[in-house]
Amino acid sequence: MIIDHLEQLKTWFTNTKDVKHKIFFYYMIFLTGMSLFTVMTNILSGLNASYNYKWIFVALFNSALIVMGVRNTLSAIVLYRIGIYFLSLIILPVGWLASSGLVSPSITYSFLALIMVNTLTSGRERIFLNLCQIFLALCLIWLFYCHPSLFKTMSPGQQLLDWIINVPVVLAFAALLLTTFEKAYERERSDNQKRRIMLEKLSMTDSLTGLYNRSHMRDEIARFISVYNRTSRPFCVLMIDIDYFKSFNDTGGHLQGDQCLKSVSSILKESVCRNTDWVFRYGGEEFLVVLGYTDMNGAVNIAEQIQENLKHAAILHPGTGQAVTVSIGITAVNPENKDVDLILSQADKALYKAKSAGRNRIEMYTC
Repeated sequence: MIIDHLEQLKTWFTNTKDVKHKIFFYYMIFLTGMSLFTVMTNILSGLNASYNYKWIFVALFNSALIVMGVRNTLSAIVLYRIGIYFLSLIILPVGWLASSGLVSPSITYSFLALIMVNTLTSGRERIFLNLCQIFLALCLIWLFYCHPSLFKTMSPGQQLLDWIINVPVVLAFAALLLTTFEKAYERERSDNQKRRIMLEKLSMTDSLTGLYNRSHMRDEIARFISVYNRTSRPFCVLMIDIDYFKSFNDTGGHLQGDQCLKSVSSILKESVCRNTDWVFRYGGEEFLVVLGYTDMNGAVNIAEQIQENLKHAAILHPGTGQAVTVSIGITAVNPENKDVDLILSQADKALYKAKSAGRNRIEMYTC
């Protein structure tokens, strides 16, 4: 049965991600182990059996909390409260009284109890328990100096053994707690960083195609204009529209239309692969490509490559049975059109010209 409980506990520790729950169980396991270890060392050092009663009780009490926690007998909140209040307000003060007072390492366990209180509670309850801990410590210190007969006596050798055994173990456990806190903080920071990056990406991308959206498009064009103003390095904008897409949707349905949009998006991304080139979904069946550090001749070459790649993809139009085509309008930045809206307007006019001329064409904006 004990082996089964240990296996359950091991599985629980492996699966749980609740840091507070983990810390609580660390405390219960540590205090149980230390209680049994102290009983053993007390027996070996020849101390009176009365020294062991409190430790046996602590071991049994903490073991019961561990079993209830693993089996989910009680909710986490109730479990925490039982452990915190009983250990910090009853067991520790009684432990001080049942030991040799200030010459005993029992005070080191009060520091551990303080860490547990501040980890597992919050708000007014935390303040209350902290004040109780401080008040009890002051009371026990006063009792030790005013009524030393209330405390048990130990020989110098026994005191030395008690300190040598308990203090390093308590410090090692405190180090374990700090390491656990640090790992939990780093994990949470990493998760927050991933969530922030994901949210930023979602705010900039179109949910259907995965391309950057219209809002981010304006930011990037403005950035290219800023670079142009400083360096005179050119860039071009391609506005792309899928030909006869309304009839595609009417005939094939919106699901097939969405698949067409995704396929065209993939072709556009494959056609422009430099890190200075950007592909956006402009809206509906329209897309926009920004080609950084590219003149009009280079933009025409890319436009032709897009149409060629689309031809090879052979996305069939359900209404005509022919391959889907696109019309492309191109404009280039120049000293007279250094405004986002003006650039978009020029690209749109070039696209309109391509559509009016029969579609499946590339047209450049001319004044």
